[in-house]
Amino acid sequence: FLLSRQRQKQALVVGATVHYGFSRALHLWPEAKLLHLVRDPRDVAAARLAMGLAGNPWHAVEHWIRAEDEWAGVEAEVPAGRRLTVDFAELVRDHHSTLTAICRFLGVDYTGQMLNYVHDTDYQEPNPNLAGDWRDTLSVRDVRLIEARVGDRLSRAGFAPSGHRPLEINDRHLSWLRWHDRAGRIAGRVQRFGLRLTVADLAVRAVGTEPLRRTVRERFDRAEMELRKKSWSNAKYRTSR
Repeated sequence: FLLSRQRQKQALVVGATVHYGFSRALHLWPEAKLLHLVRDPRDVAAARLAMGLAGNPWHAVEHWIRAEDEWAGVEAEVPAGRRLTVDFAELVRDHHSTLTAICRFLGVDYTGQMLNYVHDTDYQEPNPNLAGDWRDTLSVRDVRLIEARVGDRLSRAGFAPSGHRPLEINDRHLSWLRWHDRAGRIAGRVQRFGLRLTVADLAVRAVGTEPLRRTVRERFDRAEMELRKKSWSNAKYRTSR
């Protein structure tokens, strides 16, 4: 699939976005260069909460933890010349310098035409306000909850603690957070896909037959495709090695 896209776009470099399972990706592409984009986990949690993908900050940061723990293992296996870590904040604040460094790493020249994606996709230009906006969108309790879950991974990833004391979580709190997260995710699905489709999905998961589950799943897939951004651009960005 990737090679087909590369031929179609006459691209010098082809790549894939991988959110987790990095070690498996190495089996598919053992000689690939790896670009590790790391974002403040508090910003990640705030974004996932706003999108209805998590019900509370404790669970909203779970994917970030999983990804960073996986990356720590992969990083030790890949030679330094084949991996590059990029700070999301630097990318949106100084995208020219950051993209120039990324292109140098990939062995191509940077061109300003790379930012033309805003003309033929739903993605917007780099927005510096997306870096550090957790300070305006999260409550102090939310921040304390996230930093309790992330632990020393926060400083290891290069982010300064807020200065607030992390919350202490016991088993009773964990149980309540799990139920609260589930309720929040269901509410998010209702907001995105509607009450009827969400209820149908919950019902067939509990008592539905396999054909019925497949039918509802296909309806969900169609609805989700309509909500996704048009990330595949037909524009051609000329560059050189």
